Amino acid sequence: MEDINKIIKTRRHDLLKARIDTWNLCRDSYIGGEQYRAGQHLDKYYKEHSISYKDRLKRSIYINHVKPLADILTGFLFSEKPQREFSKQIGYVETNLSKSQGIQSVMQNVALQSMLYPVFVLVDSPSFDNSQILTKADRKAAGLNPFCTLYKYNEIRDFSTDDSGRLLWILLDNSYIDKSNPLTPPVTKTVYRLWTREYFQDFTFAEKDEVSIGEQMSHGLGVVPGIFAGFPDLNNDSIDSSLFESVSLMSKGIYNTVSAMQEKLYDSTFSTLFFPLKSGEDLPDVIKKSGVGSLVVVPYCGELQGKPEYSQSGTVDIEPFLATVQLLTGEILKQVGMRDASEKGIITNQSGVALAIEFRKTESILLTIATDLENVERSIIEIVQRWEGLQDKVVVSYSRDFKESDITSKLEQLYNLYTLPLESLQKSALKRIVRTVLDDASKEEMSEIDQDIEQHMSAPATFNAGDNITV
Repeated sequence: MEDINKIIKTRRHDLLKARIDTWNLCRDSYIGGEQYRAGQHLDKYYKEHSISYKDRLKRSIYINHVKPLADILTGFLFSEKPQREFSKQIGYVETNLSKSQGIQSVMQNVALQSMLYPVFVLVDSPSFDNSQILTKADRKAAGLNPFCTLYKYNEIRDFSTDDSGRLLWILLDNSYIDKSNPLTPPVTKTVYRLWTREYFQDFTFAEKDEVSIGEQMSHGLGVVPGIFAGFPDLNNDSIDSSLFESVSLMSKGIYNTVSAMQEKLYDSTFSTLFFPLKSGEDLPDVIKKSGVGSLVVVPYCGELQGKPEYSQSGTVDIEPFLATVQLLTGEILKQVGMRDASEKGIITNQSGVALAIEFRKTESILLTIATDLENVERSIIEIVQRWEGLQDKVVVSYSRDFKESDITSKLEQLYNLYTLPLESLQKSALKRIVRTVLDDASKEEMSEIDQDIEQHMSAPATFNAGDNITV
């Protein structure tokens, strides 16, 4: 018989294990900032030295394409409050279902996260002292009502479903950092909880990975009290690509392309000094300490044939880099229905920017998500009623009236948001290069140069060759 310690500790569903890196990318792509940089999403070129790679990683700039798009879609879904009908006895669902948040806030969080990666919504019931809480009225007065907990993809260990796709059991990661004692270092407590249709059970791991098996606690619901949300659907065996997996991968491509462009720009700006030496120890100390730029006279060994000279790569054409970024940006926009400007039905907006928005595609995406959210919310409320011993009918209806004018306006804003950073990036890079080359320029001179850069680099960036984009 296999060791239960090993079985529980290493248990992981094949689907979750196979997609962990992709969903990490989706998560980091939404958060951005240092989280993205720490995720090591900058690809190391095979000829690149590890030290050069680390330095390039520190200089890398991530332009967040995922967060604006995810926030816009979530905003569309909840622009009108969903219609809800359920038992009045669980009215607390509207105001206090998870950490003092009602069902509306819970579902907005579920909608956003489940677009990025799979989540599991557990509907639990609080434990309480039966000697103190004697009646249902006592429990409600104490605010001890069923509540929701959201588990991300990396907190779902394993699960199994029946032939109808309904959960037989699920193993969740309830690990936490114990900081209860301010005089001792924080300790990570590894705890997995198994939920079945009849009971739940805790497995707590000690330092040597020995497991302490908790008592099976019956809940009497007849179902696993929770529901999956996210794309792909984890209740079947298919592995489908979600909207934000594709967007995140293309955003990563932009991140890497911009980094390569930066390096080329810097490489063409800073020269390499060739200094004739008999050995590495012969380099004058003054140069080692302060560099060549601070010296009026450069000392070198006159016995050698050569003399110090600079060499640099020369002017770099950044158009190929920009073309790649623009192409990937255009592909991201197509994911939500923004068509190539060369297609039919182009209308130029008031600002002169042409946007080709395929409303039906965007609407279809929103309708699919709304349908899934209805199912998730209905299941949550039905499980709450099970905890309360109720069987009232539950009706949840999300708005399906997505106005074309609203979508047009938001996607136009999205276009401007996605393309403007290209111009800003070019301006920023040029200003840095000028400051490096003209390090002795006065503030007045640099101010005048900055104004020239702003004036001569004010043309709006485009995301496709020969494009005009519309609505």
